[in-house]
Amino acid sequence: MRLFRRKISAFSNKKFKIEIPVHSAEPGKHDLIAGCPGSFAQTMAGIHHLLETGVEVGIRIVVSRLNYQELNSIIQFIHQEFPAVRYINIMGMEVLGNAWKNREIVWIEMDELKFYLQSALEESFRCGIEPGLYNFPLCLFDRKYWYCYKNSISDYKIRYLRSHASHSSSSHSSHGSHSNHNSHSSGSHSSGGSSHSSGSNTTATVKLPKMQTPQSTPSMQ
Repeated sequence: MRLFRRKISAFSNKKFKIEIPVHSAEPGKHDLIAGCPGSFAQTMAGIHHLLETGVEVGIRIVVSRLNYQELNSIIQFIHQEFPAVRYINIMGMEVLGNAWKNREIVWIEMDELKFYLQSALEESFRCGIEPGLYNFPLCLFDRKYWYCYKNSISDYKIRYLRSHASHSSSSHSSHGSHSNHNSHSSGSHSSGGSSHSSGSNTTATVKLPKMQTPQSTPSMQ
């Protein structure tokens, strides 16, 4: 670890930052989602070492059925454990890897998330942490939270319903805020049966093939 700190410190005086996922404030839950025993302890040590070398660190929280009800406690934990962290990114899940295989365990519909996501934004404000929203449909949030939203979806991942196709070009260029659950989230994968996304007046739908869920430990890695 000391060798790593010496190497990474060479970047600390440059415009350089690292974003690291924290899945839960509970070590066991974090390790379960990460699919790696001991991941929580290693993650905490790594974040502390980076901050000590002067590297800017951001935290990513990937939302799933396994942690959506504890978003506030994760944010409170980050604020207490890492007071130097100034921003977090709350991420919609990516439908890839083990998370796809375990989608019946980790997937949660968007309409179940609104209360918890908006509550998490308010908790971030109270803690003095700047929140960012990635990979969620913009229409899920009250308008006052839209400025937290980040345009993070590649065009090829967005598909419009036929009835809205005529609006897609103008809406995409004016709002730049379309999303679905296929977006990449660093070091964190997840799943769903179908995903919906919209800006202010468009709707996007992605149909995913049905797959059998293996009886294995859920993982977002």
